[in-house]
Amino acid sequence: MTSSRRHFANVAAAILILTVVFIVRVAPTPARGNLAPMVCISLADYCPTTPSTLTGQQGSFLTVYVVAQSVGSFQQFTISVKTNASVLYPVNASLAQSVMSASSGYPVGGWQCINGAGANCGSVDGPGVVTVDGYGYYPTIAPTNGILFTATYNVTGTGANTPITFPSGCSSTSVLNGICVNLNGPTATVQTASFSNLLPSGSDFTIRSNSTSVTLPRGMIANFNISLTGDTGFFGTISLTVRSSSYAISGWFSAPIVNLQINGTALSILNLLSLAAIPPGSYNATIIATAGHISHTLTVSMNILAQEAVNAIQNGDFSNGLAYWTTGTIYGVQYNGNYPIIQVTTSTGPCTPGALQGSSFLDIWNTLGTSGYADESFTVPQAGGVLAFLTWGQITSGSESATVTVTGNGIGALSDTFVPVPIVNSTGGCTGNLPEMKVYDISGLAGQTVDVRFSAEAYTCCRADSLFTDVMVVPKGSAGLRDFSIAASPGSLTVPRTTNGTFTVTLSSLNGFDSSVELNATVAPSSPTWPNQIPTVVFNQNPVAVGSGKSVSVNAIFVATKTTPTSSYTITIIGTTSRMQATETVTANVPSAAMLYDILGPEAAQAGGSAVFVNNFTNVGALPSRIILVRVTTDFGTFTLMDDSECPGNTPTAQLGNSLCNLPDAPLIGAGSNITLTLAFTIPRSVGAGIHMLTETVEWQYQYPYPIIWEAGSNIVAQFQVSISANPNPSPEPGSGPSSQLISTLAGQVMILVKEYGPVFLAVALVTLAATLLLIRQAQRPRNNPPLASSQRWPLGGNSVPCTHCGSAVPLTGLFCPNCGVRRTS
Repeated sequence: MTSSRRHFANVAAAILILTVVFIVRVAPTPARGNLAPMVCISLADYCPTTPSTLTGQQGSFLTVYVVAQSVGSFQQFTISVKTNASVLYPVNASLAQSVMSASSGYPVGGWQCINGAGANCGSVDGPGVVTVDGYGYYPTIAPTNGILFTATYNVTGTGANTPITFPSGCSSTSVLNGICVNLNGPTATVQTASFSNLLPSGSDFTIRSNSTSVTLPRGMIANFNISLTGDTGFFGTISLTVRSSSYAISGWFSAPIVNLQINGTALSILNLLSLAAIPPGSYNATIIATAGHISHTLTVSMNILAQEAVNAIQNGDFSNGLAYWTTGTIYGVQYNGNYPIIQVTTSTGPCTPGALQGSSFLDIWNTLGTSGYADESFTVPQAGGVLAFLTWGQITSGSESATVTVTGNGIGALSDTFVPVPIVNSTGGCTGNLPEMKVYDISGLAGQTVDVRFSAEAYTCCRADSLFTDVMVVPKGSAGLRDFSIAASPGSLTVPRTTNGTFTVTLSSLNGFDSSVELNATVAPSSPTWPNQIPTVVFNQNPVAVGSGKSVSVNAIFVATKTTPTSSYTITIIGTTSRMQATETVTANVPSAAMLYDILGPEAAQAGGSAVFVNNFTNVGALPSRIILVRVTTDFGTFTLMDDSECPGNTPTAQLGNSLCNLPDAPLIGAGSNITLTLAFTIPRSVGAGIHMLTETVEWQYQYPYPIIWEAGSNIVAQFQVSISANPNPSPEPGSGPSSQLISTLAGQVMILVKEYGPVFLAVALVTLAATLLLIRQAQRPRNNPPLASSQRWPLGGNSVPCTHCGSAVPLTGLFCPNCGVRRTS
């Protein structure tokens, strides 16, 4: 050291020693443990029991710690470390982790001389020498244990047992023999280290895994414990990388670089994560371990099931459009339209990999410096979690960048800006690149409700698209296993006003789950609707207890009232446990044209007597309707109440000036209204005794307002088996009136509605039934002949026409709606 430097250090040391003495007298602290005071060179923040042997590949960087162990209190130090610069060339020194800041929380001050260049360089400084002076705001608290400073070296050559030492020749020192370690007060011994990166002949290492294959759901993290063991004197640094057989699988190591001592063993955990969109099947991952010219590989496999793991993100595949996501513009322009355009698309051109063709993607389309975003709130799993997604870009010119951010309080907060991997070049050709899977550990935000945001901007004259899909936040460990699965059947319903639609929700236990699932439902109309008009969904059981390995089904009822807006509704069923949430969707269609009807017809009759059909029609749609034909067809004749021959369906009305459709006798039924029509006829005396099939056909139409056109609804067809007896009386008057049978299109819904709506509905039903029976008795006065069979309910005949307008085809049960787009030809 120079004399001026040593003079400054001595003066400072005198001042600091006085301070130390004062503090020690006020608050003496006994020494901790039986370890001897020592300053050492180490790879950790403590001194090893034997001197360290360090290693590293040529061309890499090596950071070592200068550590104090069980040393007394001090406020300043001056320490030099020397290496062979042709093997280890010093490039940096740092006080950032120094133990001297622990007593005050203030940064440590000081200066340094590296390779003979820097501040206050002395006679011992030169190539391969790092000298650091450090001083604290307060003295350390004895015994002092921890890092004094770090030194970083470039491994420039190879060597065997190259010493890393403290040089001698310093007059101010805390150790013997003039070694350049001065703690300005307490004494200590020193422990040096050595460096070797020349392997003995025949030395090698092995790589193994605790398992070579795992089976797990899609979107779950698989863990493999990878062990590396030196053999025949091997030591050194081993680098680990992994390649997967699918771009939808990403892997990372807990320690991508490990250092083996001679014939030692080290462990690193390989994590493999698949995106939920990956097709089920078997996939391989190849681990590559490299140490200089030595390299080994190990293959592990994942058997990925169709089942999905827990995902904290809702609609991360954008299959439900932008549901759950909020979009916004950061900077916008008008240039042949408004930009940015933030949309969900399924078309990204021929360069999109085949496995993704037809899938949904978030597309942030920018031009001329515009930028926009989409974000979603979610709760980070308590066990910690990993954010993963797939991304790529399409750009014609200029530059494009994307950013993913996760807000929150803690070390897990994330902000990463990147250039989306291009799959299309400037001429429109395919680059051959695959989409990139990006993975981030956000466990530092465990349990917090945070936002994830995808944003993008582009400086281009034309178009730049940043695309994202398969967004997941996956819990770590077994927390990623699902508790249950949820399914609903049927997937679509037709539910006219004043009726209920029932579907089944099935919950199945997974992975030994044995507890309860809470069910909720949201209903979203396809067109704007007042919140108080949105239909409700009720469950006949909630919560639902699901036993281990069991499946439980419950009924869900979609209730359409008289005022429910006609629309298509998406029902989202949400099942929740303490660990996870799962959803299923059902579509319910409330049609704008629908007819509810009852037909009361004869069960038995007598030749020469009367047959009466009483028809009750209720318009449960939103459009005006009319009845244009009521006809009964038998083997002994056809009987018609009215005929629509002058007005086939789909003909424009007179209001358009070219119609024959003004039928004054066709009864109109307004939305929500009902009428009763009676068709009575005399059975010819010549009809033979026996069972006769009578078929009633009702044709009806509904009216579109713009343009005003009458469209044909599905024909109502009902069949009756009527027992007709011969008339023993030759008188022309018919015999006793027949009893009646009631054909109801409610198909069991009457009793359900009675149970649900109680006395009001029951009273209405009784009044209607009484009126109907009265009409029958008035039209069929009893005679002197003996009475026939009593009345009973009969099912609809096999000629019922399926209703295809309002969803999947279902047998007619009295809920009739038009065949959309199908026009009558006669």
